[in-house]
Amino acid sequence: VLSWHDCRDEIAKIIQKGCLPAYCDSVGVRYPKTAIVQSDSDVDGCVESLAFPMLVKPNKPASSFKTHICSNEAELLSFVKAESSNWPLVVQEWIDGPDTNLYFYNCFLVRGKEYFGMPGRKVRASPPSLGRATVTETDEDPGVYEVSQKLLKAFQISGPVALEFKKDNHGQYWFIEANVGRTEFCVDLPIQAGFNIPHIEFEYALGRS
Repeated sequence: VLSWHDCRDEIAKIIQKGCLPAYCDSVGVRYPKTAIVQSDSDVDGCVESLAFPMLVKPNKPASSFKTHICSNEAELLSFVKAESSNWPLVVQEWIDGPDTNLYFYNCFLVRGKEYFGMPGRKVRASPPSLGRATVTETDEDPGVYEVSQKLLKAFQISGPVALEFKKDNHGQYWFIEANVGRTEFCVDLPIQAGFNIPHIEFEYALGRS
């Protein structure tokens, strides 16, 4: 009865972070330059193709770490070896900017059509720049809305979707990650702002408007 019951395969694909560059390329949205690490020997390729600092993420969700930043080759190789249980890893060029440059767009889709949506931004995260949001606020940033509408065209799915972006020091928006098939960690913000995603899911499951 969940809203995304008929698109489980696509949901499972989107939550793999290594698949996100293809979605961004299909609609012309910026995504950090990325490489996939499946063994410590892949570090050489990262060093050749990407610039430091580099951000390391697990490809699959619910791993033992969320993100980690490496400033040189020795740090990257050491971390990759230590996280072998989480391979493959996604390694990206770091997009500079403070926590307040992290924006998100929460929405509810039905077969790719947006029924409701709202933007917001992080004010603080723990640990800073790398962790979960600890303070968030609604923010009607027109750039976030514009890039969100562009990216949503790539996701022909149903259910709650939370897109995260980072605005660089030149005012350009970069897609960071997507939460699909579930609400975002900070779901209480849209609820308090009048966009009650769990209630919408409940009504949808009952077949009501």
